[in-house]
Amino acid sequence: MTEAHEVTIKKARAAWRELKTDMTWEKWVHVGHGLVLGREDAMRDSGANAPHGRRYSKAFAAWLDANDFGDIDKGDRARLFSCMDNLAAIKEWRATLTMTERLRLNHPSSMWRRYEKTLVPKPKPTDEPPGEPADEKLADALFDLLGAEQELKRLEARVVELEEENEALRGFALCPDMSDEEIARTIFEHLWDSLGAARTVRSLHIAKEVLVDVENAIRDQPLYVTVYPVRRRDDDDPYGPGWEECEPNEKAESYEAVLYVGDIEAPPDEHQPDWTTAKVFNTLPEAEAHAKKLAVKHKVKVQSI
Repeated sequence: MTEAHEVTIKKARAAWRELKTDMTWEKWVHVGHGLVLGREDAMRDSGANAPHGRRYSKAFAAWLDANDFGDIDKGDRARLFSCMDNLAAIKEWRATLTMTERLRLNHPSSMWRRYEKTLVPKPKPTDEPPGEPADEKLADALFDLLGAEQELKRLEARVVELEEENEALRGFALCPDMSDEEIARTIFEHLWDSLGAARTVRSLHIAKEVLVDVENAIRDQPLYVTVYPVRRRDDDDPYGPGWEECEPNEKAESYEAVLYVGDIEAPPDEHQPDWTTAKVFNTLPEAEAHAKKLAVKHKVKVQSI
């Protein structure tokens, strides 16, 4: 199997997965290219001269299952092959259609049905040309209905997926006023319910390694202490009650002294819990005095407001 062969089949598998939620003709063409290669492989493996016969059918069925195409409807697959065998002509014909018509023809059955009608010679004009036969109108209506039913099934499947995602997220909310332990437990419980025990444990082991890398990166960042004016957030603020930096020219209610690592507020000092890294003071001199203490303790400079 050549590299180009593998790439084509890989694109076909990806397109078939996407077709289950987003049906477009372009994706069907990708699937068709993959199936054509599969048909050739099955003919070669079975020694068949044509895509027919028991040995070929068995080889092709095995190929479909091995490449995740086993759930493609047989009728859809047959009409897709018809389209692929006439792909150049269909592409040229599609270019003559309106955008609305091209968007509607997003399935091999409807595509082949419409294109096949163009292959029938048009009758010579008469004084009173007959209307479209009733059976032709019925066939077109049935194919339109088929397309609508398939689109409805796709939408229903998508609704189920969204409901499952919503159920998985239900109750998973993090609030600014939660403690670190509450946040950690909430994340853990969500992972446990969503992924199960084994994947949760593996994920947390990896997260621990990532955290070590982050902590090492933080240590390489510059430390500094700064003081800035703050105001109290409203109780109904999306971030919850607390303090936030004042806007330019806004009157300060208090002042906050903070130790920063790069652009990130440093975590509390576990060994001296009285030395929290962010404190709010009523007056600027009090905040500046605390900032100087932090600067001396951590051997860093005080950055002016």
